[in-house]
Amino acid sequence: MKKLCFMVIASVIFVSAAFFVYTSLASAAAEYPEKPIKFIVPLSAGGAVDTYVRTLAPHLGQEMGTTFVVENVEGAGTQIGLTALLNSPADGYTVGAANQPHLSFTIAIQKAGYKSSDFAWANIQQIDPISFAVMPDREWKNFKDLIDDIKAHPGEIAIGANQMSGQQVFLLYLQQEYDLDFIFVPYPGGGEGRAALLGGHLDVFVGGAFADYTLRGQVRSIAMGSDERSELWPEAPTIGEATGDKKLNDVAKSLASLRGILVSRKFKEEHPERFEKFIEAYKKAYHSEDHLADAQKTGQTPIMHWVGPEEAEKLSTGADKVVEEYARYLTK
Repeated sequence: MKKLCFMVIASVIFVSAAFFVYTSLASAAAEYPEKPIKFIVPLSAGGAVDTYVRTLAPHLGQEMGTTFVVENVEGAGTQIGLTALLNSPADGYTVGAANQPHLSFTIAIQKAGYKSSDFAWANIQQIDPISFAVMPDREWKNFKDLIDDIKAHPGEIAIGANQMSGQQVFLLYLQQEYDLDFIFVPYPGGGEGRAALLGGHLDVFVGGAFADYTLRGQVRSIAMGSDERSELWPEAPTIGEATGDKKLNDVAKSLASLRGILVSRKFKEEHPERFEKFIEAYKKAYHSEDHLADAQKTGQTPIMHWVGPEEAEKLSTGADKVVEEYARYLTK
């Protein structure tokens, strides 16, 4: 009889404890957020990452009932901003944007004080292929024209790209594997690089199809690192189409920019209810008619995706593998 009573009492205590934990988690989720959320962009204002974050932020804030304050914390190929994210309290009041393979490069090349596993992805929102932008009056019509001119005028053509990016790796790959002699100019962000192109300080800027699209009408794209022409630049042949070199096209394609939103892994693990609330709000905001309409105005929609946390993690892991293969071009 005593044993039965003990078992009944133990069961009641267990159920009560479980109910307390459940109601506590539910309460924590219901209360979050209680103040504005900081949104760290680890690149300069005006670039592709900054543009999609500022397009999304007001709609995400509306879904979550708060304000997202976008802060550009640039430098060291995104390392400074990503470090700032991890150094913030893991309570859900600081989230960030990231660009692969930037993240992988900061770890493999710069020996950043963090690992890929320190971050938890919410979504990869853009998959943006490499694009070669030039001024409208330049004579090049495609990638082969540019390569032929570099060969004819070694050391004279200046080509820029974001530092610690897939574009930079592709340019170094061209220099070392194809023995091309051109001037490479690194930039901390796409905004500065495109401004340099417009200002006549560069002959070519290598960015992304969407990022370059912000200057459509002011520049032309002459090459696309993808299997098919971009909806944004249908007049730009792919690298493979212009050269007949499938391997070169495949290398360019593998170095496309993957832009997404992430948080610290610690936040996801310590506050799973808040993380899930953030994901649900993000998903609703992403698919909202108002957000998609705003994204359409800046030409983002052809490269936009909702893949969710699990698929985003897989894509990021794939970028890690690409960096393992091509990072050596940054160290030679």
